[in-house]
Amino acid sequence: MNFDKKLLALIKNARFEFIATIVAGISVGLFTIFQSKFLSGVLDAVFLKEKTLDAILTLISLFFLFGVLKSGAIWTQKLFASKTAEKIKSDLRNRLSEKIFALGPVFTKNIESGKLSAIVNEGVEKLDAYYSSYLPQFFLANIIPVLILIFVFPIDLLSGFVFLVTGPVIPFFMILIGKQAESLSKKQWKTLSYLSSHFFDVIQGLTTLKLFGQSKNQIKKISEISDEFRKATLGVLKIAFLSALVLEVLSTISIAIVSVEVGLRLLYGKIEFYDAFFVLLLAPEFYLPMRLLGSSFHAGIDGVTASKSIFEILDAKNVAKISGARVEKSSVPFAIEFREVAFEYRSNTQVLKNISFKIEAGEKIALVGKSGAGKSTLLNLLLKFIEPTRGEILAKGGKLSEISRESWLRNVTYLSQHPYLFHGSVRENLLLAKPNANDSELFAALEFANIENFVRSLPQGLDTPTGERGAALSGGQVQRIALARAYLKNAPILLLDEPTANLDPEIEEEISAKIFELMKNKTVITIAHRLKTIENSDKIVVLQNGEIAELGTHEELLRKGGVYATLLNYYAGAV
Repeated sequence: MNFDKKLLALIKNARFEFIATIVAGISVGLFTIFQSKFLSGVLDAVFLKEKTLDAILTLISLFFLFGVLKSGAIWTQKLFASKTAEKIKSDLRNRLSEKIFALGPVFTKNIESGKLSAIVNEGVEKLDAYYSSYLPQFFLANIIPVLILIFVFPIDLLSGFVFLVTGPVIPFFMILIGKQAESLSKKQWKTLSYLSSHFFDVIQGLTTLKLFGQSKNQIKKISEISDEFRKATLGVLKIAFLSALVLEVLSTISIAIVSVEVGLRLLYGKIEFYDAFFVLLLAPEFYLPMRLLGSSFHAGIDGVTASKSIFEILDAKNVAKISGARVEKSSVPFAIEFREVAFEYRSNTQVLKNISFKIEAGEKIALVGKSGAGKSTLLNLLLKFIEPTRGEILAKGGKLSEISRESWLRNVTYLSQHPYLFHGSVRENLLLAKPNANDSELFAALEFANIENFVRSLPQGLDTPTGERGAALSGGQVQRIALARAYLKNAPILLLDEPTANLDPEIEEEISAKIFELMKNKTVITIAHRLKTIENSDKIVVLQNGEIAELGTHEELLRKGGVYATLLNYYAGAV
C-alpha cells in the first residue's frame, strides 16, 4: 500500500479534521447498515406478514431518519476531508518556503527554478487527493467491511464466510496493478518537472534564443516534452481505468456469488426472507469501500511519488546555522577575523583551505584571484549562506556561527554585479532595506544614487513598477536603485562584488564615485576586478586554489613580484 511515514506524520497538524473524516465515514457505513435493516423489516412485514401501514410506520420513519443522518454524515465526511487536505497543504507550503529560505541562495542556484516551482505548486497539490480521498478511504476500507461482518455473521454464517473469502481478492489485484501504476506515475512526475524547468529556462532566456534564431527549435523541443508528458499521463490514466474495470468486475462477481448462494437457500427454505434480503442489501456495501479505495489508489501513488521531491528539500541539511544569539545593528564598523577557515561542498570539493586573516574596523579589503579561487565562497561565508567546514569566523566579539543569520545580516550590505529588483514598485524595492522609511528618506537615498530626478519624472513616481528583475529600467538605473537601497540600509559591513563591472564607462565612473562615498566609515570587503578598486584598498588578499597566496598592500605585492604581479600582467591591468 502507498504509505510513507513522513506523509503520515504530516497528519498531526490536521489530526482533528482527519479523525472527524474517519468518524463521519464510519457513521455513513453504520447508517447504511441500519437503513438496510429497517428496509428489510418493512418489506418482510408488508409482503410476507401483510402488516398494515400503522404497524410499519415506525420502521419507515426510522428508515428515512437514518437516510437523513447518512446524507449529513456524507456531507460532513467530504467537508472534513477537504479541510484535512487544505490544512496539510498549507502547512507543507509554509514549511517548504521556510526551508528554502533557510537553505539560502547557495542551495537554490543548484536546482532549476522551474523544477522548484513545480514541487511547491503541482507537487504539493498532488497530495490533495492523497489526504482527502486515498488515506481516509484506506481506513474505511478496513473498518466498514468488518462492521458489516459483525452484523452478517450472527444471522448468516455462510454469507459471512463468502464475504470473508472474496473480500481480500480486490485489494490483492489492486496491489498488482498498483506496481505498474507506480512506475508510470514516477515517469509522469519526472516529465512534468523537466517540462516546468525547461519552459521556465526558455522564458528567461528568450532574448538569447531570439538573437541566435533558436526560438523555433525550442518550441519544437517543448512540444516534444509536452507530448512525452501527454503519453505518461495517458499511461497513468489507462492503468487507473483498467484497475477500476477490474475492481468493478471482481466486486460484481463477488456480489453475484452471494446473491446465488442466498437465493438458492431462500428457495429451499434454508434462510428467512428478512435475513436474506438484509444480506443482499449489504453485499454491495461490503465491497463498496474497497472499490472506492481502488479508484483513489492511483491518487495515493501520485501523492507518494510527488512527496519524494518535497521531502528531498525538507530533509536537505542546512549549509549554515540560521538560529543563534541575536546581535543589534551596529552604528560603527567592527573587525572581522578568519581563523583557519576551510570549506568544502558535499561533493568533497575543497574550495577554501586554511584561510586566516583579520579585517580591522573600517578597513577596506580587496579579494583578488582567478575564477574559482574562492572569492565568492568567502563572501557567502560572511553572508552566512554557508558555514565553514572547519575553523571560525569572529565578528562583534564572538563567533559568527553563534549569531543568528537574521540579526547578523542587519549589519551587512551586499552589492553585486547583477542586483535583483522584484516585480514591484520602486518604493517596494527600496523599502526592503528600511521598511519604515518615509518618502523623504527614500528620495534622499535616490538623490545619493543620482536617480532622484528620474524617479520623480516617472508617471507614478515611487509607485512606478520596475518589472521583473528591473526589466522596465536600464542596467545603470537598476544599479543606481540598488545603490540607493544600500545607502538606505547603511550597515557597518559592506560587501561588494564589483557592482560596476557591467556598466558603460561613464556610468561606471559615476556610480564608482558614489560607492567610494558609501564606503566611508564602513568595513569593506570587495571582490575586485578593477585596478582602481584594488589600488584604493588598505589590504589585498590574493587567493589561489582556495588558499591565501599573498597578503599585503598594492605596492608591497608589486615589489614582491609574485602571484599578484602576475595577475596584473595577465589581465593587462584588470584583475
